[in-house]
Amino acid sequence: VFDAERSPVFTFPEGNGAFAAFQLPDGAAGSTLRLRAFVSSSTLPLATIVRANVIFLDAQHAPIAAAREAALKLERRVFRTSYGDGVFAVPPAAAYAIVYTGSPRSARAIATSENGTRYAIPFSYTGDVDVLLQKAPQ
Repeated sequence: VFDAERSPVFTFPEGNGAFAAFQLPDGAAGSTLRLRAFVSSSTLPLATIVRANVIFLDAQHAPIAAAREAALKLERRVFRTSYGDGVFAVPPAAAYAIVYTGSPRSARAIATSENGTRYAIPFSYTGDVDVLLQKAPQ
């Protein structure tokens, strides 16, 4: 959970953002890191969503050149809760992953209401994000 009052904040290339740091397990190279950000409310147009980005670091804590922002595709799940998934390939030298809230000025995610009305969902610095590391097939 990214929280405006309790989450640490750092200045990333996109601007200030709340973050969480993870040490990747040995053999994570070639795996997929999936960031699932949940829409704050099922009431449109009041909903917001975290723009979850990632920076991979090597064992010496140096940033690895890789995509930091993934296309965010909104999905609807049970009980009308919506979420957006961003998927990242884990680079070969990655030892750490820093998940952070990206720029609120990024292109907005689009949600469609029950009646078909489309809404641009603004990004927020607060909200829920699931982080899932999926092993590469062997």
